[in-house]
Amino acid sequence: MPSKDFDLIVDLMNKFFVQKKIRNSLEAFECIGISDWETWWQVEFAVFLSGHESNHEWYREEYIPVDKRKERSKYNLIADFIIRPKNHALDKYILLEFKQHKSTKTCISRMFDDILKIDRAKVSSINLRSVWAVGVHPKGNKKILREKVEEIARKRNLELCKVYTKFISNTGFAYSIFCKNQALSGQSVSLRYDV
Repeated sequence: MPSKDFDLIVDLMNKFFVQKKIRNSLEAFECIGISDWETWWQVEFAVFLSGHESNHEWYREEYIPVDKRKERSKYNLIADFIIRPKNHALDKYILLEFKQHKSTKTCISRMFDDILKIDRAKVSSINLRSVWAVGVHPKGNKKILREKVEEIARKRNLELCKVYTKFISNTGFAYSIFCKNQALSGQSVSLRYDV
C-alpha cells in the first residue's frame, strides 16, 4: 500500500469534512435523529470530488466482477468509490468504501466487512493500489476506539497498516480511515488521532 494513498485519502476526507455545509448537515442529522445518511454522504463526496482542484479520475458505485471460486451467490461487488489520482499509473486504482452508523463498534465492524468483501473480487477485473474503509461514527474516548479497532482486527485475523481518526468539529461525530495490510506484512497498527 503506497504511503501516498494514505496521505491522499486523509487529505480528501479532511477537506471534505471541514466544509461548513457538511458539518451543518451532520449537526442537523444529530438534532433531528436521522441515522441513515450514507447515500447522502456518497452523493456529497461525489460533488466534492467533481469540483476538487486536483481533478482525480473517479467512479461511484462501480461494479467489480467476483471470483466464482470465492463467491457463488453474486456476480459483482459494488465499490462505493474508485479513484485514480491525477498523474498516477493509468491502470491502478484506490478503492474507497464508506460506512456510517450510530454505534461506533457496528460502524467499525461493517468497515471490516467492506474491506474483506474485496478479497472476493476477480483479480483480473481491476488493478487496485489499495483498499480503504472510511467510517463516520460517534466521537468517543480515543483509547477505547483504538482498542475496538484492534480487537475487531484480531478477531478477523487482519493486520492493518494505517488507522487514522479525526473528530469532526462542531458535531458529535468522528471519522476513521483504515486499510488492510497487504504489502507491508509484519508492521503493526499505526494509530493517529487529530483532534
